[in-house]
Amino acid sequence: MDALKLAGLWKTRDRNGNVFLSGRLNTMNKILILPNTGKQKDEDPDYFFYIAPLKARRPDGSGKKDSNPREHHRNVVPNNPQKDTESNES
Repeated sequence: MDALKLAGLWKTRDRNGNVFLSGRLNTMNKILILPNTGKQKDEDPDYFFYIAPLKARRPDGSGKKDSNPREHHRNVVPNNPQKDTESNES
């Protein structure tokens, strides 16, 4: 097979129990594959592929991440850009 393996992915659950795939691309970036929860037509994609920066670890050395991938996902791709713009204007 003439393919380049970029990363391994793990099935993960967010705080709400939703399943998504995640893994490290390199030392600075991670991969997220999230289901398209807003799919309305058969032509719409089933999943979205994101490359996001890795979050810094907490300075207390606990090794826990500062936030979960879903929070980052909402910040990168808002569900309703107009609604977000309206809330920022007030």
